[in-house]
Amino acid sequence: MREDHRELKKDLRYPHTRPAEIRHDLKEIRHDFRKLRRDCRELHRDFQELQRDKRSFRRYGRKIN
Repeated sequence: MREDHRELKKDLRYPHTRPAEIRHDLKEIRHDFRKLRRDCRELHRDFQELQRDKRSFRRYGRKIN
């Protein structure tokens, strides 16, 4: 168990010694994570825009552009 842990730490410390499939998986995970963050930012922006529209609608009784 301890040796496995040591090996894992070594793998994490020296990424170029990792097996290629692990490097590939990590790359995919990072890519997916960045995509998710980008999507979340866009959703948040849309949500804020809707909130703004809702406030102006409530204030003036209709949407003003």
